[in-house]
Parts: sequence; C-alpha cells; structure tokens
Amino acid sequence: MKKLILTFCLLFNSCLILASNSELEILINRHVLTYGDYLKLYNSGNKSYQNIAISNLKGVMDGVSMTAAKAAVNYNTKLFCIPDNVTISDKDAMKLMENYVLSFPQHLREKRLDVNLSTTYIFALDFRYPCNK
Repeated sequence: MKKLILTFCLLFNSCLILASNSELEILINRHVLTYGDYLKLYNSGNKSYQNIAISNLKGVMDGVSMTAAKAAVNYNTKLFCIPDNVTISDKDAMKLMENYVLSFPQHLREKRLDVNLSTTYIFALDFRYPCNK
C-alpha cells in the first residue's frame, strides 16, 4: 500500500491528500520535494506539515552551503556570493525563493514550482547574490 501511495504521489503530485506524516517524510528524505510541494506543506495550515517543511528547508540550506563550499575548494567556482555580513534564516530563504520565482513571467512561474527545492534555493541565492557584480 505504501508503494502505491508513494507512486501515486510521484506521478500525480497529490501527496498532501494521500500521505501520512511518515510517508511525507519518506518523500522528503528521498529529495523528491519540489518547491511547489514545499509551499503546499508550509501553507497547509497543518502544524506537523509545516514543521516538516521547515525542517526540510533547513536541511536544504545546510546541504547547499556544504555544496557551495566544496565547489569553491574543488573547482574554484562560486555558485553565489553572499556577503560576509549576511546571515540567511529559513524565513529569509523562503523570501529569496519567492522573489526568484516571482521574477519570472506568469507563464513560467508554474514550471518553477516543479523544480527541486535545493535547486530552487541555489538559483534564488544566485539571483539575489550573483558573483558577477
């Protein structure tokens, strides 16, 4: 039954209706969460779903920081250039991603909702803090 629900979630993007918290956590831990899924969880009004969304976002933020550091060291490449005096909270990250998605014309915003949360966060950081100033 769990496989059927997970398959349905992946195919039809309807996890909020069918999945229990543990099943949502399985999806989140598999990095299946898109930016649109994250927004659904966060805006669901369900405190448990909101906590899962925030926890996932914080994990994404940590992972992206480590990936950026590794890219800088191993490939001499910067993914984005956050000033030293800037600290980004989860609320800041949410606003960065929202502003990034809103920067697209309406017909392209829908496509941004289907992009992986980590990728959306990296693009949002690069959008706000580009290295080529």
